[in-house]
Amino acid sequence: MTLRLRLFFLVLASIVPILATQAYNQARFRQERRLDAQHAVELEAKLVAGELEQIAAGMHKFLLAIANSAQIAPDATNCNSYLAALNKQFPGSLSIGVSDSTGLVYCYAIPFEKGTLTNADRPHFKLAQSTDSFVVGNLMVGKETGKRAIGFAYPLPRDAANQPRGIVFASLSVDWLTDHLGRNPLTAGHSLTVVDRTGTILVSLPERSQIGQTVPPLWQKNFSDGKVSVREMTDPVSQVNGIFAFMPNPSATEGIGVVVGINEATAMASANQSLRRALAVAIAGILAALGLAWLIVSEAIERPLQSLLDAARRWRSGDFTARCNLANAPVEMSRLAGAFDTMAESLQLREADRASNELALRRSRDAALAANRSKTQFLAAASHDLRQPLHALSLAVSVMQVRHADDTDTPHLERIGRSVRSLSNLLNTLLDVSQLDAGLVQPTITDCCLKILFAEVAEEFAGIAAQKQVTMQVMPSTLTVRSDGQLLGRMIKNLVSNAIKYTPSGGSVRVHAREDGNQVVIVVADTGIGIASDLQEEVFTDFIQLNNPERDRKKGLGLGLAIVRRMSELLDHPVRLQSVPGAGSTFSIRVTRSTDKVRGVPQQMIHHRYEGRVLLVEDDPLVAEVTAALLTVWGATVTSVASGEAAVTLMQDAQLHFDALITDYRLQKMSGTSVAKAALSRWPAICAVVVTGDANDDILREVRLLGAALLQKPIRTEALAAILQQS
Repeated sequence: MTLRLRLFFLVLASIVPILATQAYNQARFRQERRLDAQHAVELEAKLVAGELEQIAAGMHKFLLAIANSAQIAPDATNCNSYLAALNKQFPGSLSIGVSDSTGLVYCYAIPFEKGTLTNADRPHFKLAQSTDSFVVGNLMVGKETGKRAIGFAYPLPRDAANQPRGIVFASLSVDWLTDHLGRNPLTAGHSLTVVDRTGTILVSLPERSQIGQTVPPLWQKNFSDGKVSVREMTDPVSQVNGIFAFMPNPSATEGIGVVVGINEATAMASANQSLRRALAVAIAGILAALGLAWLIVSEAIERPLQSLLDAARRWRSGDFTARCNLANAPVEMSRLAGAFDTMAESLQLREADRASNELALRRSRDAALAANRSKTQFLAAASHDLRQPLHALSLAVSVMQVRHADDTDTPHLERIGRSVRSLSNLLNTLLDVSQLDAGLVQPTITDCCLKILFAEVAEEFAGIAAQKQVTMQVMPSTLTVRSDGQLLGRMIKNLVSNAIKYTPSGGSVRVHAREDGNQVVIVVADTGIGIASDLQEEVFTDFIQLNNPERDRKKGLGLGLAIVRRMSELLDHPVRLQSVPGAGSTFSIRVTRSTDKVRGVPQQMIHHRYEGRVLLVEDDPLVAEVTAALLTVWGATVTSVASGEAAVTLMQDAQLHFDALITDYRLQKMSGTSVAKAALSRWPAICAVVVTGDANDDILREVRLLGAALLQKPIRTEALAAILQQS
């Protein structure tokens, strides 16, 4: 047994008997004090009940004498003065009167107007007449006095035909009764409550604020038990626990109950004080015992323990060379110190290994950060440099389509336009995920004909499907939907590309659309390898390819379905996947149906018009040339400059005015947002458009704060036209 354990049992053995004795004595003392409090409230309740019974007995005799007096006959001339004389014997406490058998008062000690006062509605009147006996009534308010009182009634002798003649009644003031009972002060801490047969409080001492309130049903039950009962319960008024003695209704005061209570804290005050003293003594004894035991063993524990704590503090600060060196300490402390020293040696070795590994990890992290910065810089440059020629090519194709509309070159230009869009989609597959996340891609919602989108899908993927020996069916559709045609087309193409990629030779891919109420469901179904149910959500994650563990880039980057999910959320077009491994997959896109009929012509052939004055700021000569040509074809008057500084210089000319500004974001010295800010300061109503090839959400916030529009390269000509035409 260790020293600490021996110390514990020594202190416990010396204290437990003392604590047990004190607990027993306190329990007995508290029980005796509780019984004393019960006897005290019971005795006081009996005394008050006896006093009330005397009052009621006296009232009984008083009313009996009046009832047998000839001076209260209905034809007596001095009845009122007789009662008034009697009433003077009880100044301020009593009101006496007589009523006939119908309750009409014909004689009263207080002046009143005959024929206007009745007792027919008083419960004690009815009860006295029905029982033909003395009755104690309930709490009431005097009709003439307006004061709270308790009524008493006694029947007049019956007439010769044994019929009721009336009632003698008296109203005893509740205030007088309260003062009368209060002349004999209650025992300190006691409370007195007197109630009528309905449970309404007649007397409340020492506080009088409860008079007229109704006691709870439990109290009523205690009054009707027929004997004195003492109970521990909660005072319904003060919500304080207490001890209460209930005195049932004595025969002479039928209908009146008495309860005397004492607050439990007051009743048990002496016991609680004794308990506190006992606890103080016990705690002092425990502390003294522990202090003595500690003094005895301090040398055997305190010094070795301090050595352990000093060593532990050094270990916590990282100095694992510290040792306890307690070979001469008691055996328990010596063994503990030896274990700690062994642990310190192990930690010292591990710390050396950790420092070496941390250095290697730091170097690896620095290399990874450098590689990540290089990748970020490369993607930023690629985003701009790759989009720039594609942007110029897209604008040039738009110009050619307008100039060669409806001639023999139109089909070739349409195919070139579709090829440019496909190339743009391939580039966006690599670069647009971050743009979608940053909110840089903003949809243009119009009425879109599925016939056009399905035709583009069939033309783009027919050769790929045939090369893989996969049968592809694109069912013609004349339905129109509300969407962004280019973004919806990219979603369908990504799904078709994915379906062909994972469908083996001999399989099939089918694209069709069907109506479902006010919506259109676009379906891409294949007979490919399928997807397990627990992996169906995972396929929409970036760079996830379930059937490409070797990361063969011929099978794509694993971004197709991830882009579909982002575009689905952007356009609010829910995408649903149903798949069975080995039986194929079915992807469906739910789009709002349009009631308008859209002609089945490519959007690129729409002839846009804009006849405003445009300031074009572009430092790439090829892009500037084709952009100016496109705007000119639309009918605009274009002024082109190659730098932000030149644009700001033009803005100083008070004679010049422009309706729109189109500026590249990445200029040599000034940013496009700086140019737009200067233009908006010069012409607040100007339509400012910033064109960028960078996927950066900071640019988006910067442009939006200016109130300008942002277009991503390669821009969609219909988006540019929509912005200009809305200005």
